[in-house]
Amino acid sequence: MEFRGTMSDCPEKLTTGASLIVTLHAYILESAFTPPTISRPDEKPVVFNEGLETVDEKYILLASEHEYCQTVLFKFQDAS
Repeated sequence: MEFRGTMSDCPEKLTTGASLIVTLHAYILESAFTPPTISRPDEKPVVFNEGLETVDEKYILLASEHEYCQTVLFKFQDAS
């Protein structure tokens, strides 16, 4: 990011509480749009967050394990 500002309006004498008008320009630099370079020739490429589960995936997994346990429990009770 690059910021540039210009004083648009300012009283001749500055005092506490004086109002200033500043024109501010914010620029996103070209380097923000290029992928980061990570040089690790001896290791495989880095993949961020690979293998980590999202909250939704954890919930689905927990729900399916719960359902499986109930099925096994009812089958065990039916066999008795």
